[in-house]
Amino acid sequence: MVKIKKPQTYTSLENGLTDQQVDTQVQKGLINVQIKKLSRPIPKILADNLFTLFNLLNLIIAILIFWTGSYRNLFFLGPVIANIVIGSYQEIRAKLTIDKISLVNSQNFTVVRNGQRKEIVIDDLVEDDIVLIKRGDTMPADGIVRSSNGLQTNESGITGEADTITKSVDDEVFSGSFVIAGQAKIQLTQVGHESFVSKLSSAVGKEKRSVSVLMKIINNIIKILTYTIIPIGLLLFFRSYLKNGDVAQSILGTSASVIGMIPEGLVLLTAVALATGSYNLSKRNILVRSLSAIETLARVDTLCLDKTGTITTGKLTVKKTIAYGSDENTIKAIATKIVEATQETNATALAIGNLNFQPFEDEVKEVIPFSSETKYSGFIDKNDVRYTMGAPEFIIQNPDQKVAKRIKQAAENGFRVIAILKEDIKQSLLGLLLISDEIRPQASSTFSYLRNQGVDFKVISGDNPATVSNVANQAGIATGNSYIDMSSITEDQDYHKLVKEYKVFGRVRPSQKADLIKAMQDNGLTVGMTGDGVNDVLAMRQSDCSVAIAGESDAAEASADFVLLDRNFDSMIFMLNEGR
Repeated sequence: MVKIKKPQTYTSLENGLTDQQVDTQVQKGLINVQIKKLSRPIPKILADNLFTLFNLLNLIIAILIFWTGSYRNLFFLGPVIANIVIGSYQEIRAKLTIDKISLVNSQNFTVVRNGQRKEIVIDDLVEDDIVLIKRGDTMPADGIVRSSNGLQTNESGITGEADTITKSVDDEVFSGSFVIAGQAKIQLTQVGHESFVSKLSSAVGKEKRSVSVLMKIINNIIKILTYTIIPIGLLLFFRSYLKNGDVAQSILGTSASVIGMIPEGLVLLTAVALATGSYNLSKRNILVRSLSAIETLARVDTLCLDKTGTITTGKLTVKKTIAYGSDENTIKAIATKIVEATQETNATALAIGNLNFQPFEDEVKEVIPFSSETKYSGFIDKNDVRYTMGAPEFIIQNPDQKVAKRIKQAAENGFRVIAILKEDIKQSLLGLLLISDEIRPQASSTFSYLRNQGVDFKVISGDNPATVSNVANQAGIATGNSYIDMSSITEDQDYHKLVKEYKVFGRVRPSQKADLIKAMQDNGLTVGMTGDGVNDVLAMRQSDCSVAIAGESDAAEASADFVLLDRNFDSMIFMLNEGR
């Protein structure tokens, strides 16, 4: 692991840097400006399009024709120049798109300066800044943890391991890692060129495929033809020269024959098609991060869907409170207190916050942050009593038969079930919250169209599998109640067999999502993944083609090939048609 330096100054957590200190850091060049250039520079793009074997062959022919003085025969360079222009434009457009969607370039951060919190863009961060980080954020630079409220990070882009790492005060954090739980105040210690962000390309800034499948085929054809044309051209030239003895006439005759063998228009038309596809998608508020993905999407035969925010709108509502070991008001108060203590902003937390209920009056000693791995959050009070809220299957030990039946019934009816527990000497179930989600209005027609186009669906979610199956059926995805609870799967389970047998996968951890997609790919499928949360990032990176719903997680948007800026899932129909 890369080691980072300790901070130059011990900046006050309450006051942060002063304006004068910020100016001093800027004058020293300790600013975070290089982060936006994760993609290839424009000169490199132009060079790659200019210096090719294809262009070299055409240049040699052009020089020979120019030598003969027959300038009107140089018009064949028109398609060649157009190929260079279109190819360069396509890649430069892709570069600008990547820079635009780049996680660390698009995200604003909250810093403490002059004793006040303020939002600033990534470029304005300086060394020793105190930055407030929360779940779903990506580290803007290297730093150390100055205070932590259950901070947990994923450093898969750095270490290659998708394990959850708990960070304590004085622990190091690295640019490019993303927060999966908790909040923290980070003091930046290495910014700009000194940070680890230059290696982010393997995690968020790198295109998965540099060239589309179609372009690869065309390039191979051109390569074979080029090596074939050279000996054929030489034979034609010497045959003509021996016949008429005129060098200029032999060059012109040979050039005419050779030029006809070069498929210049094929490359031009392909480049125009991809560039036009990207332009058409942008008019539909679809941000294209990888042009090659336009074609890849057309080849997708299996589309994996997250439930919340994809099939549904993510607008959750608490529909019912079921009391067991307490009254309804106390249950709501404890749930509200947990949301207040953890400062969560996910859909479930917002639904509970919308209850506008007075929080539980108790002093918080320790916060238990929410994690996609553990599926719960909570707090410990001053008397060491532990209150938790989360998925019943993960937190209730030996549930009563009646409770288990009630949870199962609610899940089968499409509710997200949240359990509220109290633990002192023993664990007590205080009650359940039944939360409903709104299915996207256009989801049913979209899935019907995609199914008619030969696309199969798999639903991969962190929710209860019965709930997910119910919601999927309502949205028009026929699951046949073929679902599985991934929390019950052992480590040696054969995922290749699972993905063949089941349509719906519930209680899936982030790492399991990626493993399921990998198994589908091993089975010979071309897999697309849609999602909107930080828990979908690993799966989106693993997939052949990924689509993010904008507005929920910068990490998800930065990992996707396409981003639906207007959150309109119906755009999938247009995307598929454009690719095909």
